[in-house]
Amino acid sequence: MLRHGLMVITFMMLMAACSSKDVTESKADTTNELSPQTITLEPTQLITENELVESNQDIKLINSETNNNVETQNLLSTEMAEEDEIQTLSQEPAELPAEEKGEPTAADSIVIGDSEFVNLMHEEKFQDWITIAEKYGAALYAIPYSDVFAIVKDGEVLVGMSTGVASAAPNHLDILSDVMVHKEKAPEKIIENINTVAQTGESIQVDDFSIEMQDEWIVVSW
Repeated sequence: MLRHGLMVITFMMLMAACSSKDVTESKADTTNELSPQTITLEPTQLITENELVESNQDIKLINSETNNNVETQNLLSTEMAEEDEIQTLSQEPAELPAEEKGEPTAADSIVIGDSEFVNLMHEEKFQDWITIAEKYGAALYAIPYSDVFAIVKDGEVLVGMSTGVASAAPNHLDILSDVMVHKEKAPEKIIENINTVAQTGESIQVDDFSIEMQDEWIVVSW
């Protein structure tokens, strides 16, 4: 009887140990199942106030450099445009000589009667007579190596001049008067007397000047 009881107690203790082991393993499994998983998160990078200010300054610097580049490009464009304009102006054709523009020019020499006259419009010592010739669109000529001069326009002699004498046709008395006005020591009434001789045909003596008509030309001599 006693032996039977010991066997029952031993059996029960074995059962209890097995039951305890199963519960412990079950708890361990449950614990493993319920244990939270550790999740590693990347750290969030925070921008500090100083970094934000520095970033804004960098942006302003970039914008400033961009504006400077734009201003530089505009300045270069303006300078290039001015250079093109200057180059265009410098390439404009220069003033053409009168003969190339189709304007009539005085011949280098002409023949009047049997004599050849050469152009004196470039001779500065005859500037007074040249000025008168230009006033009437004419040119000053002379027989080479002589004292015979003529103001000529379109092949017509407007005034003939030589040492101590000047003459013109009645329809060119205005040119003759201009020649005499530029003559030294000419009387103040010389022009009036020239017109009187042209109207009356009578000769007039004024101081050392003689005015008369010869072959329908008014001749002033001194």
